[in-house]
Amino acid sequence: MALSRRRRDLLSEKFIRDLHKRMLGTYGAGRQVRTSQRNIGMDYWLIPVELRQLLDDGKAWIEFGTYPADEIAVRLHHRLVLIHPFPNGNGRHARLVADLLVMQLGRERFSWDERVCGIPAPHGRATSKRCAPPTITISLDC
Repeated sequence: MALSRRRRDLLSEKFIRDLHKRMLGTYGAGRQVRTSQRNIGMDYWLIPVELRQLLDDGKAWIEFGTYPADEIAVRLHHRLVLIHPFPNGNGRHARLVADLLVMQLGRERFSWDERVCGIPAPHGRATSKRCAPPTITISLDC
């Protein structure tokens, strides 16, 4: 997946929604915030407030140096997954947001699921199909 290191406001609702749309396109109503209950994530009517709070917290963590860059990205990822703002693709979206943020903060992107996906499985067992490399290319010039 091609990722740009261009400076942009990664912690804006517009970027979060646009990135989701670029990832999923029209599949899964890309960019549309969830409007129904799920067995994961917060109540759907809390999504706008919680998402705004998370993005504001992220900006404050960066501005005041509250946490190291890696921890800021991990905290952002964790809360974004808890909010579960979209009907589909929340995990992939949250990992990409965390990677983009940590790279913008001058660090290397994370190696998600390295224990499962990054090394051969022991004893000849097959790795999960979920570990297949991404097949989409995203240019972040949006």
